[in-house]
Amino acid sequence: MMKLLSLLSCASGVAGLLLPLFALADGGGIALTKTRLVFNAAEKTQTLIVKNNSDRAWLIHSRSLTTLDGVDTGTPFIVTPPLFRLAAGKEQTLRVLRKEQPPEQDRESLFYLSIKAIPASQQSDAAAQVSAGLRFNLKLIYRPAKLKLNNELPACDLRFSRSGNGLSVRNPSPYFITLGVLTLDGQPHQADASPLMLPPFGRQVLDAAGPTHHVTWQGVNDRGGLAPLCKADAAPTELP
Repeated sequence: MMKLLSLLSCASGVAGLLLPLFALADGGGIALTKTRLVFNAAEKTQTLIVKNNSDRAWLIHSRSLTTLDGVDTGTPFIVTPPLFRLAAGKEQTLRVLRKEQPPEQDRESLFYLSIKAIPASQQSDAAAQVSAGLRFNLKLIYRPAKLKLNNELPACDLRFSRSGNGLSVRNPSPYFITLGVLTLDGQPHQADASPLMLPPFGRQVLDAAGPTHHVTWQGVNDRGGLAPLCKADAAPTELP
């Protein structure tokens, strides 16, 4: 077991070997059944399945983190089993357990579930060697009891306004809002080539080619799909 942990630790530091979420190796590697986990206050556990669609065994190492840079200052979640060997064509259920409540109760709290998959040697577990790897980073969101949704997240409540040479977007809600689609005056906008996530009551200024007048967007729902389309005119001056 110590050898496996050592190999996984070494692999996480090898630049270029760990691929982003949903990457598949050799046309069919490791896949997950969920893209995010949302814990409502009444829930103690969530599950997801790790599937091995390849013809070789993988070592799977999972843990909860406070940030994507690998920092774990003590999250309120534990993952079981944290380390296991997944044989070719098999699957394994991961359980994420909530051991305590996050301190924030007037808004959602964000953590991450990090899952690393490293191909094992065909020789034996003890002789496992790293040749390439995958890393999946899933959002792990805790939703306090006082936050109850009737349907979708309130993505259409976002407020857009012009700010200097950019566009200010404000999230007036206590929820994390992720934008899967965002267009400014009909042109797609890529915020650092990844979906834009706005924290509860947060604000962010986006680069814009010129003054923006019309904005359309779609949020990402709890299941990882796109919410209904939202439209708004950008206010000419930055909103309070």
